[in-house]
Amino acid sequence: MSNIFDLKKKCLATLGSNGISNQELKQIESLLSLSLPDDFKLISEFFSGGTLGVIDNYSFVQGPWDNIIDETIKMRNSIDLPHQFIVLAEPPESLIVLNVESSPSVTWCDAIDVCHLEDNLYEVPPDTWNSYKDFFSKLLSDEDSES
Repeated sequence: MSNIFDLKKKCLATLGSNGISNQELKQIESLLSLSLPDDFKLISEFFSGGTLGVIDNYSFVQGPWDNIIDETIKMRNSIDLPHQFIVLAEPPESLIVLNVESSPSVTWCDAIDVCHLEDNLYEVPPDTWNSYKDFFSKLLSDEDSES
């Protein structure tokens, strides 16, 4: 398990820096009415979404592109996504979410199991990571494997 400094060094060497500001972090928290985990905040200083490994992560900032704010609000309205989840990505037939209140922090589940994010009664066991840092570390490793 890498620490944030090692992840930053590896990310900068692989992708360059595309981080967001503290003001943009506060905007995410304000618009989604939640508090982001510390590891997410630290990683967002040098990574703000985009393709990493095999995952097209939504942008952390609003704009004309798909982003975590708009997609989370859309999912809250369309499928009653529980308030403590942020939509990170939507790979085909699945959803990757960040739980800002408890562990596992990141869950990658089949689309049919989205309604089970809170009760954990999944039809297909999801992939999970205890922290956003662990998930990000896995994506960086996958990126290295593809290079």
